[in-house]
Amino acid sequence: LRQVFIGSKLLPTVPEMQHNIDLMDSWGDEQIIRYMVSETGYTDLDGLDSAHTALMGRIFRHDVGGGYRYFIDTVRDGPAWKLATPVTVVVADDDPGLARAGEEYTGWRLLASDVRFHRLPAGGHYFVRTNPGGTAELIRQAWMSAIELAG
Repeated sequence: LRQVFIGSKLLPTVPEMQHNIDLMDSWGDEQIIRYMVSETGYTDLDGLDSAHTALMGRIFRHDVGGGYRYFIDTVRDGPAWKLATPVTVVVADDDPGLARAGEEYTGWRLLASDVRFHRLPAGGHYFVRTNPGGTAELIRQAWMSAIELAG
């Protein structure tokens, strides 16, 4: 493993993660769908019928809550391990929810010794899908650097 890329995700503090879990658990399925549509760009979820809304609510709670619980358990008392592989946190300039990511990406240092930051000029929160060329170029550059170092 030569490089890990983390896309559009900061590692919040333990209290922030617990607050997010509590908030999410208090929301009904409709509130979760509204949040996903308005805040995360999942506009294709707008107008779901009640069965699909309930399913997406369960999936969201499971995935987001499970992820936060894992990280809370991992970092609460100091992790038993740290990645030795360089980690690069990647965000897009036009992701309004991550405007301060350049100052806040260092939370990942709890889990990795070498944490870097890269900002793509465009692509929004889901830049892998909306800016595949920029994403591919970032990965290509990392691969070429790894080859030169090994060389």
